[in-house]
Amino acid sequence: MIDGEKFGEGEIMKFKDYINEGKLKVGDIVQYSKKWLRSTGSHTGDLPRAKGKITKLDKLGAMDLAHIDWDKKDIPPKVIVANLEKVR
Repeated sequence: MIDGEKFGEGEIMKFKDYINEGKLKVGDIVQYSKKWLRSTGSHTGDLPRAKGKITKLDKLGAMDLAHIDWDKKDIPPKVIVANLEKVR
């Protein structure tokens, strides 16, 4: 994605939003971010309710990729950290 490209409902994602910078770490309990769920129209089903534990963080070019052990079946185990948020 190019810096400043539209993301979701008129929101702008900056390239820096794809870099973790210590926001998420191994062991954190996460879920898909509300911003990402809105942008993909994922309002029902397992994705909005899935919670998981980060087991590993990898670099994917300039972005960070989280490996997650989800509490629900059939959820992709690798997610770009920009699409996640900590469970409160």
